[in-house]
Amino acid sequence: MKRLFTLFMIGILSLSFVFPVYAEEDIYTEGESPEVAAESESETEAPPEIKPDDEVSTEDIVLYSEGVAVIDMDTGAVLYSKNMNRRLYPASITKVLTGYLACTYLDLNGEITFTQEALDGIDIWMDMNIGMEEGEVLSTDQALHALMMVSANEVACGLAEAVSGSVPAFAELMNKTAAGIGCKDTHFTNPNGLHDDNHYTTAYDMAQIARLAYTNKKFRSLLQEPAYVIEKTNKKEEPIELIQQHKMYMDSEYTYEGCLGGKTGFTSEAGSTLVTYAERNGLRLVCVTMKAQNWHHYTDTIQALDYCFNTYAKTSVTDQTDLALRLKAEVEDWQSVWNFDHRINSWNFFLNSGKLVDVRVNGSLAELTETFVPANTVALGVPPYDSYTGQCGTVEYYDGVRCMGSVPVYMVLPKLASDTTLSLNAVMSNERLMAMLEAKEQQMPVSAKDSVNAAAKSLYGRLLRMEISPVWVAACAAVILILILMFSIFLHTMRRRKRRKNYERLRRKRLEEKQRKENERTL
Repeated sequence: MKRLFTLFMIGILSLSFVFPVYAEEDIYTEGESPEVAAESESETEAPPEIKPDDEVSTEDIVLYSEGVAVIDMDTGAVLYSKNMNRRLYPASITKVLTGYLACTYLDLNGEITFTQEALDGIDIWMDMNIGMEEGEVLSTDQALHALMMVSANEVACGLAEAVSGSVPAFAELMNKTAAGIGCKDTHFTNPNGLHDDNHYTTAYDMAQIARLAYTNKKFRSLLQEPAYVIEKTNKKEEPIELIQQHKMYMDSEYTYEGCLGGKTGFTSEAGSTLVTYAERNGLRLVCVTMKAQNWHHYTDTIQALDYCFNTYAKTSVTDQTDLALRLKAEVEDWQSVWNFDHRINSWNFFLNSGKLVDVRVNGSLAELTETFVPANTVALGVPPYDSYTGQCGTVEYYDGVRCMGSVPVYMVLPKLASDTTLSLNAVMSNERLMAMLEAKEQQMPVSAKDSVNAAAKSLYGRLLRMEISPVWVAACAAVILILILMFSIFLHTMRRRKRRKNYERLRRKRLEEKQRKENERTL
């Protein structure tokens, strides 16, 4: 009997290695479909409520998820939020950043060879995986599909090693990348999101990461493939079928019009997490929900996206603000500093007409607070403009404390009225302009000595404004003086040589005359 039982267990274990193991990220009662489970739970659970410690941007909608953020991917405006800066565990939506970094740093035609280190720490029975073995090889493209479509945890570690050499080194790259886009409450310890107390982020930071990831073309394509097949590997002849897990993108009761895909996540500590991209009527949004239960990561996402699509629209600012004219009026005094010979055209300002701002539907820019933020330096020659145009700042629009978008403001520096143009430095700082204005307002000198000094300073200033170094001018003057001196010496030498030739000619003539007279006497 014991022998039969042993053979039976060996058979079960053998089958576990033949067939890859999949673990659902969303957990529901065994024997029930997700839809039935959601219906039965929704009949008994209490409706959502706003708790005293919740921070929400509006009470127009009430959601179950503990952390939510909806961001316009074009403007960066937060259109809805709930506890968006609260630190929570992300679970597998961590793989959004992992996928982005892999798409950015790896050769898509390359290969990933799985090491034992990549497989360690993965529970093949409980953690989502596709059954990779040590020494098994996938192409980078296959690995990326397994990562983003079925959330394979061992594949995340394999990609991390391919990018950075080790999982800890890759975690450092993740944290550096997140910090580089302004994530202040994020810290990653692994590439797959398996629970670690020091592995956390916020709904807002995760939305910023998702916004960055969506800029990568390959990453976008991974979200929008409904199915993918890994035909075989060097260790498996059977194909591995991958099915997209995001139910708002696939055909399900949560299917959402305009959904562009996303990433699911679940651990018992994190609850259900979800990243969703969607586009309607020119609005491209990313929604992040964190720490949800009972499928509410989907229902909350749908409710939050519906609210934002129905409440907000984009508008251009160029025909709704007179900021350019107001800036022009503010620099009228500066023109006199530059226009020392009355040949320079006036300053001009303009806003980037391609940048849009979020406003409420049927609303206008007048409902928002306008704030101009000047740049510390004005870098000239900003593409696609010429070398006399530079960004002098940005104008930001606020709905209360929420920034609804910002628009670059450009300045066109003055040119000479003639065909020639005024030569300017590649970088012109505002501080230098102010210094020039202050110099102009100083009291005029009264003594002859002061007049000479003022004339010298004026010449020095004009040379600087025309990008002519006074040191270079002094050097040129010294060279010219030396050349004049050398030329004078040369002329003096030539005159002496000419006089000496005349003297020698007269001397020979006199000697010849004397010799002729002596010859006549002899005869």
